[in-house]
Amino acid sequence: MSETSPSIPLNTYRSLEDRRKQNDANDMRNIDRPQQLHRQFNKRSLVGFTVTLGATWPYAIVSTPLSLAKGGPVGAIWTFVVAMIGFGAVVASLAHAASLQPYTGGPYHWVSVFARKSHQRILSYIVGWLEIIGWVAGTAGTAYFVGYILLGIVGLFHPTYSIHPWQGTLACIGVTLLGVLVNHFVRAFRLLEGLVLTFSIISFFCFVIILLVLGPRKQVNETFFDFQDSQGWGSKGLAALVGMLGPIITLIGADSTSHLAEETRNARKIVPQAMLLSVAIGYTCGFIMTVIIMVVSTGYDEDLAAQVDHAGIAIIYNATQSFVATKVMTIVLLFLLFQGLTNQITATSRLIWAFARDGGLPCHTWLERVSASNVPHGAIVLTFICTAILVLFPLASTIALNIITSFSIGGLSMAYLICICVMMDWRFRRDDKPIPRVDESRFLLPRWAIDMANAIAVLFFILATVMLCFPAAPNPTPTGMNWTCVLLPGTIFYALIYYYSGGGKTYVAPVARLRQVTAASE
Repeated sequence: MSETSPSIPLNTYRSLEDRRKQNDANDMRNIDRPQQLHRQFNKRSLVGFTVTLGATWPYAIVSTPLSLAKGGPVGAIWTFVVAMIGFGAVVASLAHAASLQPYTGGPYHWVSVFARKSHQRILSYIVGWLEIIGWVAGTAGTAYFVGYILLGIVGLFHPTYSIHPWQGTLACIGVTLLGVLVNHFVRAFRLLEGLVLTFSIISFFCFVIILLVLGPRKQVNETFFDFQDSQGWGSKGLAALVGMLGPIITLIGADSTSHLAEETRNARKIVPQAMLLSVAIGYTCGFIMTVIIMVVSTGYDEDLAAQVDHAGIAIIYNATQSFVATKVMTIVLLFLLFQGLTNQITATSRLIWAFARDGGLPCHTWLERVSASNVPHGAIVLTFICTAILVLFPLASTIALNIITSFSIGGLSMAYLICICVMMDWRFRRDDKPIPRVDESRFLLPRWAIDMANAIAVLFFILATVMLCFPAAPNPTPTGMNWTCVLLPGTIFYALIYYYSGGGKTYVAPVARLRQVTAASE
């Protein structure tokens, strides 16, 4: 058993800060792990990290084409409401789990602890792979957005510039590499996250005022009640649901905060609070911006949208009628989305590091290493390699963004769904619990609210998972098909092959360490 986090009797506490430190030390002692990462985040910086990673209101602008092309503005707004309710329930469910087990592994760790004994190891292993699939593909999707917005800015400065797929791929790889370098060498993450959060909120209000004051406006009925089926799905309701990809991209990533649990002070209390506060800030800003973009999206220049390869930029220009203002506002979007990409690399690398620490990945001995500066360099490098491979997709398919984002959302949705179902089963079963301090949850919601959140989350993910397997347009060709329904099971199948062919021998489910600590203390 590790001796790096010794237990201190309660009567030796000298201050509230000492008690908080001891809570964190006891949490690490409960899983027999040393404290390898620096606990640099407090509530404000952790909220800043999560809100910046989510980038809900910038995503509401850049993901506009995914919804406009399907259910139209009305579909985008109402599917955003559905997604907001669904993901709000998901965050509440996961925040409750984080208050019980505040560890970097997040959902796969919780599944390991709360599942029935016979399923703990294999289910947590599958969820770990699903999480990594989701986060790596999500990082690639964000890199895609950032890279192509960068090229869109080039198009604004040089009207004759024509964007080619290979240039987009190089731009995506370049911005990802820059994000990796920030993760490697920037140490003042706590200060940086607070500054970026402040800048993001100020920028949000500036965008709202500019777009509302200067932009054209649709009629209320056209904005909120006139559903469309411009692609020929045969049903306006179905067209709107297929367009749910845009709002889900804007809101997904509910577990991001949990992957910094071992870098957060007083994590058992702060992590769930930060998750809920981040939702309140991010979802509110995202919904307001979605409504505004849909209100002012009338009559934008489709030629400009084609030139810069982005309808969101064209909508901004249509509102401001100024290339200077459009350039400045697009650069702000680029900066905020790049910061979100940087934070996604952080969260993804921490998840990879945690799963490798438990022996769940090939080359786990390299991936679990932490440098003298408390940074998991190997996990960050693997995040970059996987992202660089995924952003090659645009060279082979014109709907690469749909494939990448659907792949990401599918992986995370299945991971969340399994985790929440396991939590529901545990809450009603309440037996067989080798969980130290399990009743010391500092979560604020009552039991009935958590049960309701669990039920809503499960229903939402069943709907979302089905809709995300739909192609980008009806009657697709093989190159236009959404291959998520093949890629996701294929990846799970590979993980199971690796597990049963020997990889499972190295995987030590987190609950095994909990049992060892519990047995040793008795």
